[in-house]
Amino acid sequence: MQSAIRIALLCLALPARALFAQAPEPIGNDSEALTPLDAAARAQVQAERAAQESRILELEALHGIYGVELSDAYVELGRTLGTLGDHDAAADAFNKALQALRVGYGLNDVRQLPVLQELRATQERRGDWDEVHAMHYLAFNIAMHNGDEELRVRSLRELGQWLRRAASEKLVSDYAANAGDLITLYEREVQRIEQKDAYPGRNLQLASLYVDLASAELSEAKRKYDLPITEFQTPGLGEQRSTIEQTCFSGLDRNGRPITVCNQPMVVPNMNYYLAPNAQKAQEIRSHLLDVESTVVKAFNVLQDETDPSARQTELLDEMQRLTGEYNAFVAENRDQATTLR
Repeated sequence: MQSAIRIALLCLALPARALFAQAPEPIGNDSEALTPLDAAARAQVQAERAAQESRILELEALHGIYGVELSDAYVELGRTLGTLGDHDAAADAFNKALQALRVGYGLNDVRQLPVLQELRATQERRGDWDEVHAMHYLAFNIAMHNGDEELRVRSLRELGQWLRRAASEKLVSDYAANAGDLITLYEREVQRIEQKDAYPGRNLQLASLYVDLASAELSEAKRKYDLPITEFQTPGLGEQRSTIEQTCFSGLDRNGRPITVCNQPMVVPNMNYYLAPNAQKAQEIRSHLLDVESTVVKAFNVLQDETDPSARQTELLDEMQRLTGEYNAFVAENRDQATTLR
């Protein structure tokens, strides 16, 4: 496997002059399809719902409306409501479970994460993508405030996967699913881990982030490739679409006296207005492609320091192989095309 990666990495060093787009990596959803209930099953679930609601009233009487003991009860109720297809009420139940945990244990307690996952799946079923978006960021924020490095890296990777999916399927605004912000977030986390002393799992975590960072760079190259040239014009420089030119000729008249003769002023296209944004677009895309190359190489090199083979190491090597192949396919497809962009 490693020799195959070496070959692929050599291919990855093709000139990054090709301008191409990457299809975002498909990922699974939090939500799963719920099987419709027949009449008997629905009656049984309705009975469970009634019992759970009664239990919640008892717990509220004993511990108050925000007692942590209520969190599990609300989670059970939320699952039951989801089974019944009442996803609005299920989301409300999961939110109440979160509120009990926040009051009891604090805003950044990791015991919220399983409930957040339940709520996120429910919001997916409701099609409330802004809430799904917020839940991913909230989960990462909670992970950031705890000392578990593996949890922090895993939460960031899940956030990155969501943002690539959201951008691909247009689930949230372009501003919310900005690949540039994701790249900055990855770079910050990579730098933070690089500066830490060695600890178990560090190399695998770094390699994971390098691979995701390379995928984000490829996604940003795609986004910029699809943008019109007008997006790369710099406002405020005073460049106009056209300019006025006048050609003059100097010489001597028939009496030997120096004279200057000028044509009428003409309005002509200002080529800088068109060529400068085109060059800027090409430069930015090439920069992202070069970052893909260097980041995949970093991921491969850090895995060489991992002395104990593992399933995670094999999985990362496979991801690198896929990403490298995808990169090379697009470079090969576009390297012979004209670099003039629309």
